[in-house]
Amino acid sequence: MSDDILNKEAAALLLDCKPSTFEDMARAGTVPACKVGGSWITHRTALADWICEQAKANLKAKTPDKPTAVQKTITPLRKGPPKLPQLVGAAS
Repeated sequence: MSDDILNKEAAALLLDCKPSTFEDMARAGTVPACKVGGSWITHRTALADWICEQAKANLKAKTPDKPTAVQKTITPLRKGPPKLPQLVGAAS
């Protein structure tokens, strides 16, 4: 078998799941795969692309478009630099 074509065991290793789980996902059309001669196979690049798409979708789902809380603006206690004391004997 070519290195680019993965059987269900090799694909399951990439997905960190059981081969039966990969087979269920392939049967449901969740992952890019096809059945050849009674065995589920997939292309390494197609599966890697699918994993990247899933990661992007998960990241986008976790990132809110708008802030969930209003941030309060902190107002300064005084305006300008602090006043320094006059030194004795300093020229004005």
